[in-house]
Amino acid sequence: MAQLFVSHSSADNALAAEVKDALADLGYGSVFLDFDPTGGLVPGQAWRDQLFTNLDACDAVVFITTPQSVASQWCHSELALTRWLRKPVLALLVDGADPHPLIADLQGLKISAGQIDRDRVRAALGALGLEQEARWDAGRSPFPGLRAFDESYAAVFFGRDRQIDQLRQLVDPPSRSREGAIIPVLGPSGSGKSSLVRAGLVPALRVSDDWVITDPWTPSDVPLAEMSLALAHAAKLRQAELDADRCAELLRTPGGMAEYVRAIRASGQASAETKVLVVVDQAEELVTMTGEAERTAFLQALTTACTAPSPLRVVMTARTDMWDRVAAETGKSALQVAPTVLHVPPLSRSDLAEVISQPARRSHLTLEDGLVQRLVDDTGGGEALPLLAFTLARLAAESQDGRLTHAAYDAIGGVRGAIASRAGEVVTAGRTEQDVAEAVLHLVNLTDATPHKRLARAADVPPRHREILDDLVDARLVVINEVNDQQVYAPAHESLFSAWPPLAALIEKRRDDLVLRARLERRAGDWREGGATQSGLLAGLELAQARAWRSRNPDMGTADVTAYVDASAARQRRGRLVRAGVGLVVAALAVTLVVVLLVNARADRRRAEQARVGELAAIAQRELTHDPAAAAAALLRGLEINGSDRELRTAARTLLRSPARDVYRSPEQDSFYNIGVGGSVGAVTTGAGRALVWDTATERVLDLPESGALAVRPDGRVLVSVDSKAGIHAYDLAADLPAGGTPTPLSTFSPDDGSVPVLAFSHDGSLLAVARTSWVTLWDLRDPAAPRELTSWHSPKGDPTALAVLDDGRVLSASVSSQLVVWNALGDNSTAELVPGRSDSGVQHLTADAAGEHVLIDFPTFEDVALVDVATGTPVGSFRASLPDAPPTGLPPVSWTSSLSPDGHTVATFDLAGRGYVFGAEDGAYLGGLTGGHTSLVSESLFDDDGMLLSASVDGSLRLWDPRSSELELSDDPRADLCRVFGDRIDDDSWRLAFEDDDREALCPGHERAAPPPLKVSSSADIGALPEVAAPGTVVFTDGFDGATPFGTGPQPVSTGTVTASVKGGRYRMESAGLGPDYTAWRTAPVSGAGATWSVRVTPGRTRGACGLYAGDGATQLVVTLDRDSGEGRAEWFSGSGSTHVLPFTAPPGSAGPLALVDDQGVIAVLLGGRRVATTVDPVLRPPTTIGIATRGDTASCDVDDITLTTAP
Repeated sequence: MAQLFVSHSSADNALAAEVKDALADLGYGSVFLDFDPTGGLVPGQAWRDQLFTNLDACDAVVFITTPQSVASQWCHSELALTRWLRKPVLALLVDGADPHPLIADLQGLKISAGQIDRDRVRAALGALGLEQEARWDAGRSPFPGLRAFDESYAAVFFGRDRQIDQLRQLVDPPSRSREGAIIPVLGPSGSGKSSLVRAGLVPALRVSDDWVITDPWTPSDVPLAEMSLALAHAAKLRQAELDADRCAELLRTPGGMAEYVRAIRASGQASAETKVLVVVDQAEELVTMTGEAERTAFLQALTTACTAPSPLRVVMTARTDMWDRVAAETGKSALQVAPTVLHVPPLSRSDLAEVISQPARRSHLTLEDGLVQRLVDDTGGGEALPLLAFTLARLAAESQDGRLTHAAYDAIGGVRGAIASRAGEVVTAGRTEQDVAEAVLHLVNLTDATPHKRLARAADVPPRHREILDDLVDARLVVINEVNDQQVYAPAHESLFSAWPPLAALIEKRRDDLVLRARLERRAGDWREGGATQSGLLAGLELAQARAWRSRNPDMGTADVTAYVDASAARQRRGRLVRAGVGLVVAALAVTLVVVLLVNARADRRRAEQARVGELAAIAQRELTHDPAAAAAALLRGLEINGSDRELRTAARTLLRSPARDVYRSPEQDSFYNIGVGGSVGAVTTGAGRALVWDTATERVLDLPESGALAVRPDGRVLVSVDSKAGIHAYDLAADLPAGGTPTPLSTFSPDDGSVPVLAFSHDGSLLAVARTSWVTLWDLRDPAAPRELTSWHSPKGDPTALAVLDDGRVLSASVSSQLVVWNALGDNSTAELVPGRSDSGVQHLTADAAGEHVLIDFPTFEDVALVDVATGTPVGSFRASLPDAPPTGLPPVSWTSSLSPDGHTVATFDLAGRGYVFGAEDGAYLGGLTGGHTSLVSESLFDDDGMLLSASVDGSLRLWDPRSSELELSDDPRADLCRVFGDRIDDDSWRLAFEDDDREALCPGHERAAPPPLKVSSSADIGALPEVAAPGTVVFTDGFDGATPFGTGPQPVSTGTVTASVKGGRYRMESAGLGPDYTAWRTAPVSGAGATWSVRVTPGRTRGACGLYAGDGATQLVVTLDRDSGEGRAEWFSGSGSTHVLPFTAPPGSAGPLALVDDQGVIAVLLGGRRVATTVDPVLRPPTTIGIATRGDTASCDVDDITLTTAP
């Protein structure tokens, strides 16, 4: 199904909703519209990253062109990203609007607001290759069983959208950079690698005419010929006359693939942008099925064909446990393998449910209530995915009236029993389970602990076994194909070997015979390729074992193995004739023979060690950027075996000089946003609605409650997280916890107002700025167990989007409007433009150095990352996410997120593909790249004090980098260097990747860890300082309540409860009851004459509950109330939409004296008895036009002796 993204101006929301409705009417059910409550932006998550994620995932963009969208900076940015990602665009030109300049070269569709011609929209989308639903025959089963999904099943292939997008970016990166022509797609057997490529990637790329794509193929004994045939067939579909022999010649010729494309262009079926994709499925067959000579010829030709510049890209799927052997072979020919490996993760529970329900929907199949959940529960981990696929295929094939029921599911034995019951059906009269299992042994290859598939030529299978295999073909457990003009049998999937108990038992019983067969077939193949000479024949014990094996297994040997064993036996018989006269010679040479045997034994050990070292080097190469700690583990183990091995030492140096240091991957494939970094700690909010904390020094991972925003104190000891309705929680990350435990909050502060705040610590950790709606509050966090509000500021330019706090108390703020501001929060509370003359809205990242001298600004154009002198506002550097010598393109590079190191020396910036670029801050010199790790957008990145960089990506990974790794001092002992850098980073996951077991061992000597930093910190700022506030003395208005009053008396209408007012004995009494705990009421009177400095003061009489005063300027109402019995007070701002800001304060219980509100040109103070109890800054509030008396809470009785408004002369 085509996924569409609607880009529009917020001024055109109503029109955008109309367009979405029209698309829905046309059958486009997957449409992203930012304000859509069901499928739009998720509250509490980073909206900018969500926009990109949906833009990246879509198939096309529908741009609503109006004067407002043409003028919109964000629409401009969205279109720039769209063109950079090379997405198709349908521009809807509303009411004659001119096209946007970025897409003026594209044909638009004229529409009228309120009268959208749906037929013309359908035709326009169809012309872009965007069918509302991929064509699917609803009468066809959507489940292919044990076979992989192929391109014909693309319309019912669900659950892998993220991996399809990641793989598409690797194969066809937007910037067209080449990190290696071979892209590995790895996963365990049954993980869905083949389906991902065949039914996901290939159809996704075919939408564009820029790709010539071969049919996916699996190597056998002649891979070069097979690839040549695949290329020839792809060329034929483009009307190009290129046969297989010509394609083989082009593969072996430098520049041959460019010639291949030129030949297709000559037929009018390609362009200058055309690229070629070859999909090698199950590439492990190159080392299990292909002989050495053919494998070498294929890899050498592939190396030549892929040498840049070349239009060829090759995707290789392989089992994770076999890729090391494949990589070792590709390394021999210097074939360029991309450093970024796509590991196919297990499907999450929600994805499994989609895999079941969505294909069924497309074929009008219905599942009985609860069956989807039951199938998901029974499938469990990813290793059972083939069993689920076969189960669904059986249920669909045997369903009545298109209904899949619990009863049918039980009848076939459930997910775990469906294959076994199907295999049991082949056991008919005259056949035993043993007979059927014996026949399947022809399809089992055993070279290690795990059985793998084997192709069996029909000619090599006895007739009685061939009959059984044919029945298994009918049962869809075995497939039969034609390879090199011969019919061959193969298992539909390797899960057959473990899912049917009689077969699993027989494989285990015949393990030694199966291993020996595999060895004999390899030896026989090498002998045949070598010309069938006397060299390489069996002798002695090996020949005896082979002859005994053949007598035990007369039906298992192929013609090649039979010929090989016969030739070996014949040579042995000839040798006996010679031996009769050599008895004395043998005796004389006995001692020599013993020596030779000892030497050979040592040589065997050396060869085994060399083989193991080679495997470990290949593992290190595979994991170099994917999981550098796993690469380090493999190298440490290899250097234990042979510390002088040149390949290992070179790989160790490469790893240490590379910037990748560590990785954490989300088991649930969550997207990561809102990063916080401090010390060795990184924290992120996740797409699954939780907070995750990763200590890169100890590898400890904490799960915390769902968080809208978070920040880590720069020393890594304290985390603040917006994860409670009560407010922000502060956590001690050094607290001792049981396994899986969650820390208890130290404190709760900054009450929740329903908004998603922006948080930022000062570098010394003593100050925390919190931005909510249009207010910024500065907190004293020297003691995180007792946070204290210091002051606040009302931004006149709208909601803040990014903050940076300097140690001296200055706060740098960006907002949704067009001004970057410096607020001198602990000085005179003044504000000034950060970059005079620069007008940019929506800046998302501000990163200041520790000294407070410079700040890095991510401007929202995505083109400009500026380093600015804080004191002068002067830009002193500019950076872009691209190589300095990169050739110009039609669109400028897009810099999505950037960061400045605390020492101010290093800048890192990431592009849309997740590639990082590192520069020197002082001179702008390019220092290196951060590539090969993330497979999608990096949402945020931050440096720690040690200069390490942590990056969070929507691909579900956190990565730790050392951007200055090239400067690392190395010794002559690579093991010591590896332990120094990676020793603490080798966790269970890295060990498992390196060695495929869970028995982690210590590869490096232990050491004592440093004590955590103190919980409390000090500050260099004058935290106790308060700005001066003038005391205005000119009376503008006063009321002593000696007679009639403009505040009115009697009842006041309220929705619930009662509010009344009266005057008696020179006092004004306001009483409220039954209003609710948060209700604020006021009685007001109009005033005039107040200037920029003014004060409202009330002198209380007897009070009960929260009583106070009111000042309003026509747009904003400010109410100050105090419960004198408890000492709890608050200043609260109201607008037409309700409460917008609360400033709580406290006073000693029982405090007396007048309550006053003073505004000295935007600096606001609350005074009690002349003593200041609260201060804030609000340049938005104007002089009052109404003042009054107020109550707050369910019940209050407030007596006021007088109320006075004064102003400065």
